[in-house]
Amino acid sequence: MKIIKLFIAIAVMSAVFQGCKKDSDLPKLPEPVNEPEVITSVKITLTDSSNTANIITASFIDKDGDGGNQPTTFDTIKLKANKTYLASIEIFNHIMNEDLTEEIEEEANEHLFVFKPTGVNLSIAITDFDTNSPALPIGLKSKWRTGATGNGNLQLILKHQPDSKNGTEAPGDTDIDLNFTTTITN
Repeated sequence: MKIIKLFIAIAVMSAVFQGCKKDSDLPKLPEPVNEPEVITSVKITLTDSSNTANIITASFIDKDGDGGNQPTTFDTIKLKANKTYLASIEIFNHIMNEDLTEEIEEEANEHLFVFKPTGVNLSIAITDFDTNSPALPIGLKSKWRTGATGNGNLQLILKHQPDSKNGTEAPGDTDIDLNFTTTITN
């Protein structure tokens, strides 16, 4: 009987010591994979700040997402010279019937839109910011100022930057990278 009690005591002590392992002694679990979103469409809405009835939209639609078939819509951004536009961006995954704009807003500390106009007189200032400290730009809302007439491109990039957002394009993964033909006329 003493042997059984001794055996039970050893088993209990062993279980207690086993349960007290440090986290560093435990096997590492794999980091969760943050799959990139399938983006099937991007819509840019530009409202003339001097005449809010003047609204311009430009869309990119690729019904099957990245790869496969070519986009069915890839609009030219057509702006007037020497104007200020208030811009907003909407992002969708029509395959899954998801409005990704809401997700980007919810994960504002992990997303950044980058605007790169080339060959056209256009300056863009992002007007929405995340809750980081200091607050960093998101880019769903921005102010576009046109200059003289001309033709060029606007590269629109959406960066996904979990745990690395610093207000620059460099860190993170690229969720979408589009080059919109852009014209500025009188």
